Amino acid sequence: MKTQEILSQLKFYKNARLPRKALLSAIEQKEEITPHLLDILQDTIDNTQKYVDSQTLMWHIYAVYLLAQFREPKAYPLIIKLLSKPNDITFILFGDSVTEDMGRILASVCHGDLSLIKQLIEDDDIDEFVRSACFHSLITLYVEGELERKTIIEYLKSLFHGK
Repeated sequence: MKTQEILSQLKFYKNARLPRKALLSAIEQKEEITPHLLDILQDTIDNTQKYVDSQTLMWHIYAVYLLAQFREPKAYPLIIKLLSKPNDITFILFGDSVTEDMGRILASVCHGDLSLIKQLIEDDDIDEFVRSACFHSLITLYVEGELERKTIIEYLKSLFHGK
């Protein structure tokens, strides 16, 4: 399947069916599809209202999951920007993915750079479910052996002491 056909099949919600063939083709063509997936996330940032108003646009969700699977570090700041949108917008864009998978997604794309995750955790204006997902990313990194328990404990202590 060619890149444009993959993207076409991922773009809209159709028939309540997972576009399995398109997703598998995207995975097989990781190098070629990645810049397009990053562009989709950037378009979602730049044209958020278009995505909020649409009840059928889906490719931003597929893009996030595929980029997490690819462990693409360029997706990290883009996902953070999307999670920084006002509360209702974040949930309109991602639905239950925020609470169910976003912690693992962030852990997959951060590559040890916790600064943006911590920025969201420490921002009182960010929805508590998004902040919780960020905490879950730290736990995921610990479970995967990429973050020491001591580091998490020290960070939590800094939060309790006024950070």
